[in-house]
Amino acid sequence: MDRTPCSTVAAELFEAGGLLVGSPTLNSGMMPTIGGMLVYLKGLQPKSKKAAAFGTCGWAGGAQKDMEAMLTAGGFDLQPGFNCKWRACVDETEAARQFAYEFAKNL
Repeated sequence: MDRTPCSTVAAELFEAGGLLVGSPTLNSGMMPTIGGMLVYLKGLQPKSKKAAAFGTCGWAGGAQKDMEAMLTAGGFDLQPGFNCKWRACVDETEAARQFAYEFAKNL
């Protein structure tokens, strides 16, 4: 998100069937750049777009919960997300790919 303007994401979203958004947990929340983008999208209220959040966390978590709250507040049709602890191992990486595949298949 540090190189893609929020307006570009919003324009792409209006053509897309849904949105997957991810972030590692930082200080019990999502990365600031992801938070800024979600605040921007919340203001646009993209109704009836499916969305899901994914991420990683250590002991506390928080990013996925925060992203899901922002997506719900933005009027998205929230779908089940995906989260793993610490750094993803091979099995978790494959599970994440499967999660993304199933999300896209159900759009």
